[in-house]
Amino acid sequence: MRKIISTLIAYLFLFQSLAIAANCGGGTPCACGDTVTSSYTLTGDLNCTNAGNGLSLGANDLTIDLGGHTLDGDDVNTVYGIYSNGRTGTVITNGTIQDFTTSGIEFQGASTATVSNVSANSTGNQGFQNIDTSIVTYNNVTANNNADDGMSGHDDVQITINGGTFTGNAQGVNIIENATLVGNDVEINDSTTSDIFLTLGGTVNATFNRLTINNRVGNDELVFLDSGMLTINSGNFYMETDAGKAAVRANGGTLNISGVSMSGVYADPYIYLSNAVGNIKRCKFNRTGTDHIIDVWAGASAFITHNIFHDAMAANMCGIVNRAGGVVYAENNLFYDGGEGKDGKGILFSDDGRARNNIFLSLNICIQRTAGTVLADYNVFYDYTTKISGTVTSTNEILSDPLIWNSGSSDFRLQANSPGIDTGVDLTYENDFGNNEITRKTDIGPYEFRRQYDGPIGD
Repeated sequence: MRKIISTLIAYLFLFQSLAIAANCGGGTPCACGDTVTSSYTLTGDLNCTNAGNGLSLGANDLTIDLGGHTLDGDDVNTVYGIYSNGRTGTVITNGTIQDFTTSGIEFQGASTATVSNVSANSTGNQGFQNIDTSIVTYNNVTANNNADDGMSGHDDVQITINGGTFTGNAQGVNIIENATLVGNDVEINDSTTSDIFLTLGGTVNATFNRLTINNRVGNDELVFLDSGMLTINSGNFYMETDAGKAAVRANGGTLNISGVSMSGVYADPYIYLSNAVGNIKRCKFNRTGTDHIIDVWAGASAFITHNIFHDAMAANMCGIVNRAGGVVYAENNLFYDGGEGKDGKGILFSDDGRARNNIFLSLNICIQRTAGTVLADYNVFYDYTTKISGTVTSTNEILSDPLIWNSGSSDFRLQANSPGIDTGVDLTYENDFGNNEITRKTDIGPYEFRRQYDGPIGD
């Protein structure tokens, strides 16, 4: 009898919730559980305890202006803060959505929308959820302390973020299956698992322009890719975690990273590649840690060009490791470990690879080979304990001071009388570490000397 009574009470509560729900918008005030059929501006906070959603969209071309107010769930009954299934032309702006059991905003079906100046916080799953074939643009949004993702994209969605900060979520950004994302000026802080997670097959494609990651609490990879393509153009990664895993891990797909600075205390590789293609250029690695910087495993090919490995190698650790079954092409990089006691290594080859136009400075071992065929050509070696360990054919090498400007202040540009100027092999690269165009004979190292400037250094 008690079970029957409890069931009747539950149905009564649901019926009451549905009975109260109505169409709203325009001149009709909206209440929790309503379906919005005309554009509407909130005049105050909505505190929802109903079953179902905070607000559902019931028409196309709607604008919901939160008016600086909060749409608040109860963490128990209300599922989505704002829900759209196939509605197009939606605009949601200016407020906070929080404490819903699933998502702050949920776009399903073929929804199209623009979301601006909205914060989605403390949900049971995602701050912003996009699935099916939705196309959504987010401008200046934040998502904080959500139990799962700050931003989530599934299936065939297309997401654009123009300014987004995601803090304290389990995952900052999660893109899976055939989803596509372009993120401009994105910041991700202190995700408890991964900051960026791209996986589950399909053709995942994500591009970040100006990405900042600060993580002091995570227990997983900061960035994880196992299919599709991830491109990161400029940014800063700072890490203070000992997750037992790489900071950036690609177990498949293509990883393109350029113009990113990575630093912090981290006990594992900064970049790990396995069965993936990695294009890593114009990056700077400066860390305190106990592992290698770039670790290339079986099935991976890594093209590593115009990077600076600055005091980045722990004792007997390497800037780059090429494991059995991997292939590494390292060109126009600088490896320097003088500030850390000159106990690190430049590159360890355990399979085929090449090293050309690099500067190896103040290292324990510059190049070490244990297996494979290694071509070393047009490199500068200076102030080392061991130049080459193992059998490596090294040609056109320079064994004098490369005359970089000031390693103590991390200025690795070439002085005007450097032996590295005009002495490299032309590899048809278009830009140097500073993204300056290469217009003449190739120099050795990450920077091209620029004669158009006054003074003794390049730029």
